[in-house]
Amino acid sequence: MGSTTKRLCDALLNADNIDSYFDNNADRIDIGVDLSEFLEEKLKESGLTRAELFARSSINPSYGYQLLSGLRSPARDTAVQLAFGLALDVDDTQKLLRMAKLGALYPRDRRDSIILFAISNGFTLPQTNELLFSYSMSGLSK
Repeated sequence: MGSTTKRLCDALLNADNIDSYFDNNADRIDIGVDLSEFLEEKLKESGLTRAELFARSSINPSYGYQLLSGLRSPARDTAVQLAFGLALDVDDTQKLLRMAKLGALYPRDRRDSIILFAISNGFTLPQTNELLFSYSMSGLSK
């Protein structure tokens, strides 16, 4: 368990009640915003249209609309593709993955570390796929 997670767990176990835990840790835990709301918020912040997001993410538009409306849940790579399409930073990408109940990008995993490097350096999805392929890793989009 990471040190931040351990601190949160300790705070939870030592809290007088669950509401005080939520109030004191609102900036560190995801409460009250679902994945589709988060994606819509980030889409609005980006200034992109939905069509532009799907093109930048290499996601079929009909599937993309289902993701944004909450009718479907993304696979992990699809969530990362959306992060690239929205040009999210590492923190927001990890938040997106948590909200989708998917595993966070893990720096000890070779493929994940390449993706984290690409995100932190502002790579696009095609640039990231090229980098993954150069290390004989599978790309993010089919």
